[in-house]
Amino acid sequence: MSDIIRSIFDGLGNDVASGGLSLLARYEAILPLLKGGSLILCAFFLFGAAYSIAQSRYHHLVSDKWLDRFGSKDALARRMRRLWNDAMRDIQSRTDRKKWVSAMKNGEDIVQEGLRVRGYKATSAGERMRMASEAGELNTIEDIRAAHEAYAEAKDENSPLTHEMAIDALRKYKKAIRELGVMGEGKF
Repeated sequence: MSDIIRSIFDGLGNDVASGGLSLLARYEAILPLLKGGSLILCAFFLFGAAYSIAQSRYHHLVSDKWLDRFGSKDALARRMRRLWNDAMRDIQSRTDRKKWVSAMKNGEDIVQEGLRVRGYKATSAGERMRMASEAGELNTIEDIRAAHEAYAEAKDENSPLTHEMAIDALRKYKKAIRELGVMGEGKF
């Protein structure tokens, strides 16, 4: 490579060529340092990308999506258990209202997914509950409706929400989840 650059500078004259060659010599002297620095910087960014993906649980979403696509019921149960465990972790907080609402949202999401799996394919939660109520095959439809209303009210930050109210909504969701059977067999 340096021979090609030397030949280019030779055609420009001695003054330019000598200045150009000294620039080339300086570049060749720091080339190993530039290569090492770029390698370290690349490794740093790759580690950062892998760490952020691991922290965001994105890999769970992707694997669950593919397993769902192939009809694996284990993926659905595993995803629902993960949501329920997140809800149980969030409800442990005695003072953080946002965590209570997050726990209620996870319960709502599990129940709505259970209704979808049962065949109630509507565009809104209210329509799915109405369809399930009309079918009359769920004993916990009133619990689902009450917990849904509590969650809808809790989303408004100005509404009164106590820790006991959030726990009560999760108990109702838990009864409905058991009846829907979306988390598979076993205790939860």
